[in-house]
Amino acid sequence: MTRKNVLANKDFTLLFVGALCSNIGQVFYTFAVGLYVLELSNALIHGLYLAISGIVFLLATPIGGFIADRLNMVRIIYITDYMRGAIIIVSGYIFSLTDNGTIQLYVLFATTVCLNILSGLFNPAAASLIRFIVEDEQLQQAQSYYGLLSSIQNIIGVLLAGILFSFIKISLLFILVGILYILSGFSEMFIRYHQRESSGGMTIGTLFKDYGEGFRYLRGQKALLYMVLGVLFINFFFSPVFSNGTPYFVTYYLTGDYLFSSFVSPPTWKAIFSCAFSIGSLIISFTFGLTKDRGKYGKRVQRWLVYLAISLLLVPASFYAFVVLTDLLNWYLITLTATMFFIGIAVPCINIPLGVAINMMIEKDKLAKVQSLITIGSMGLTPVASFIGGFVIKEFGLGPMFIVCAVGVMVTAVLIGASKEIRNLGVKDKAKTIDIENLIEEEVAL
Repeated sequence: MTRKNVLANKDFTLLFVGALCSNIGQVFYTFAVGLYVLELSNALIHGLYLAISGIVFLLATPIGGFIADRLNMVRIIYITDYMRGAIIIVSGYIFSLTDNGTIQLYVLFATTVCLNILSGLFNPAAASLIRFIVEDEQLQQAQSYYGLLSSIQNIIGVLLAGILFSFIKISLLFILVGILYILSGFSEMFIRYHQRESSGGMTIGTLFKDYGEGFRYLRGQKALLYMVLGVLFINFFFSPVFSNGTPYFVTYYLTGDYLFSSFVSPPTWKAIFSCAFSIGSLIISFTFGLTKDRGKYGKRVQRWLVYLAISLLLVPASFYAFVVLTDLLNWYLITLTATMFFIGIAVPCINIPLGVAINMMIEKDKLAKVQSLITIGSMGLTPVASFIGGFVIKEFGLGPMFIVCAVGVMVTAVLIGASKEIRNLGVKDKAKTIDIENLIEEEVAL
């Protein structure tokens, strides 16, 4: 390889280290809170919690994209990391003062509102900053390293979270998460990049004008619009399986004798599922880091979305085969772990090349708001899906929810596969390629 390794870029390395700290903290927090809300309440309240988190994030994201296109992105990301760390530490301190479940639920709901507002400001700036601190030929390697980062943080973070959740108080876990966010902010403070001249003022009118231009751009790009709509429904059916289904399964099904029950707690089994996904993602992300961009993004997306849908069908099939119709719970644990590995292979095969494409396709001064629009367009139904998923589990059980979600993803993947516009992405004109980076993984809590 003759190209310079992107880790030789000091600014990228600082961003990478900061992301490692904050993302492990986020894994700790998401893992612990998902299980703790279920312990304090039920599947419906858990679904409501996830729905509120998603709605607040989606409402804050366009503001974050607008601000990131005008202000210093580095300053945005380290200030929001410091604030997230402080909020989580305060929440942990409140938890240490009371064991009242109702008060703790109120604290968790208030905390998630604050954190998701800050995440909506943080994400567009962090996603766009890579384009300004690395060279064009290093973009795929940078995206691949971020894929490796995601896999490593899940393997390390989720396993540690499962162990820590079982053995220490949640208040101490929150304080640890807050410290990790603060360390992330400290690393990010030293990133330097060329600050662009801001265009227009910071007014409500300018915000609506900017996003009006963004909407007109999306409407004029048929393939991009079709993909956003397709991923909207992929996420609607995909996210409840992992954000609602797996926490409920380990909380209410792993209550007696199960595989390795003598030394593996139910939360640790949830961590094992996530680690299996991450190992698959790590292998593929590492491979992408060593290869050149091959183009043909549309065909690859169509192919891997079908593979993803087929893998997801194994979740309800094995659930009924080994849990509902027979008493072979241990076989389901093994099958679900293998299925998560297969899904982990598929996700970066979709995310990485298209993540490069959107960074190269969009003009730098419009990158943040266009990415935020794509995020909103593709994740818009996820909060609704989380609430509906919790309701379906509470009223009809886990199996029916798995079936509906798996079938919905398969139908949507087939429809995307039938689109000629999407199939031609990256074949004739790279300027018409798109990205669905984080559209499937985030909020899904894989």
